[in-house]
Amino acid sequence: MADFRIRLRYDNLNKTQFFNSIIRLYIDNDSEMLDVIGKIKEKEKAMGKRKIQKARSEVDCAIELSGNEKENLFDLIENFQNWSTSYEE
Repeated sequence: MADFRIRLRYDNLNKTQFFNSIIRLYIDNDSEMLDVIGKIKEKEKAMGKRKIQKARSEVDCAIELSGNEKENLFDLIENFQNWSTSYEE
């Protein structure tokens, strides 16, 4: 948080100006803001992959499936996650 305040002071902005401007860019679908949103989505998607890996190891312990059956199950989960993410957009 201190780094944030230092950057704001360096750029001669206060928090209200900063957040109002960011929100306005987001609402207006500014192309550069959309790039930032894309980066955020990618980062969040990576976090989802870690959760999928954790679920994969939990399922391995709980269910006796062949390797091919497990792959099919996890493909379905990943496809559902991608579908629900694109549906939210």
